[in-house]
Amino acid sequence: MSAYQIEASVPGDLANETGVDYTVVRPRLTETPIYEFALPPRADLITALATYFVTPQLADAIAAAQITGLAFADARVSADDQLLLLHPDIELDLAVDAG
Repeated sequence: MSAYQIEASVPGDLANETGVDYTVVRPRLTETPIYEFALPPRADLITALATYFVTPQLADAIAAAQITGLAFADARVSADDQLLLLHPDIELDLAVDAG
C-alpha cells in the first residue's frame, strides 16, 4: 500500500451562502457548496472547510486510477468582484468530493 501527502491550493473560500453543519466533529456541507474564488485557480486540487474541490480533469484521472475512499458531487463556483474586475473572461469549473 502506498501513502501520499496532498497539498491543495486555497485561492478562495466557501461562499457565505454555503450551509455547513458544525455540530459534528468533522464539519460537513449541508447543501451544494459554492466556492468563491478570490484569485485565479492555478491548481487542479483546491480545499476549503470540510471538503476538497477538483477540476473535472483531475476527477477523471482519479476515477481512471480506481482510487477509493472518496465520492464526487456537483459544486457551484463564483468569483468575487475583484477577481472579475481583473479577469473578466475567467472560466471556473470544479467538481467536489462530497465524502
